[in-house]
Amino acid sequence: MENLELYLTIAGIVVAIIVILWIILRRRKNVNVTGASIGPLNLEFSEKSVEDISILSSPLAACRNERLTPPLKVKLMDEEQHILKNRKVRLEIYGENGIVSARKISGALTRNSDNDGIAIFDDLALDATGTFKIFIICEKQQISTDDIDILPPGLPIDFWNYQVGSPEYEERFDRILRFKTNERGI
Repeated sequence: MENLELYLTIAGIVVAIIVILWIILRRRKNVNVTGASIGPLNLEFSEKSVEDISILSSPLAACRNERLTPPLKVKLMDEEQHILKNRKVRLEIYGENGIVSARKISGALTRNSDNDGIAIFDDLALDATGTFKIFIICEKQQISTDDIDILPPGLPIDFWNYQVGSPEYEERFDRILRFKTNERGI
């Protein structure tokens, strides 16, 4: 009987520790508590997974070797729409011919989400022209942006606002042709 009090005290302390851990870990947004495990009890902790990647802002266009504008901003959330901080977000950029070589990209292709669950890619630039798509990958989730146009240097992003045949259009078009001709060494 004297050991019974000792066993009850130890069991009470263990239950108190489990309850305290349960409360602390339930308040954390990145951890999911599914049970308990001491003797016949099961206590399981699993990290919440990314279920939703939201694009807050996506680049529209840029000139070659200039930063993509606006910067790419994504937000990470779990299935209960809680933000997920400190998660690695990776980008893959595809053009007409497949994935773009890292030599043609400047800027970081991986970022961690901040305390608000947001990852910002504000220094991306491509050393190529054409139409590109960015794939945002985090854990098992993947989402893509709309097409992004990378224009030759000297052509403004709003080039379609210039009327074909106007002096401004012809001057900019001549500048682009001169650049392309000099680039090839002709």
